[in-house]
Amino acid sequence: MEKMYSKLKANKIVIDHLEFNRFNFRNKDEDNTTNFEFSAEINKSEESNTYHVSLKVTATKTEEYEAIVKISGFFEIEDSDPNAETFINENAIAILFPYVRSELTLLTSQPDTIPIVLPVMNIIELLKDADEKETES
Repeated sequence: MEKMYSKLKANKIVIDHLEFNRFNFRNKDEDNTTNFEFSAEINKSEESNTYHVSLKVTATKTEEYEAIVKISGFFEIEDSDPNAETFINENAIAILFPYVRSELTLLTSQPDTIPIVLPVMNIIELLKDADEKETES
């Protein structure tokens, strides 16, 4: 049987930033809407075929709190692969998303706070939509 391997290798995944700022107590009578901002950053190392990929989510509940989670992954891929750009721009970010989801839930599991449990979603499409909205502004 032929040994299979992934073309994209995650060398390390780390938490860069966790922040929880409480502005006020939870008001059970007010709207419980939480606003989210998602962003991603990709930087290629000049010496090798490694990439530093970051995914950040900011969750803001007006008048209650702001929570920020930023996760980074250090990935390696052969630049000669014709799909290298897709692997980095899409797969690396998709690999980081479950870590962001998990940390956001843990961070918002505070006393007198309803924890945020992000649904499983297509993070790539969400980021593309955010970029398009930003471009239109």
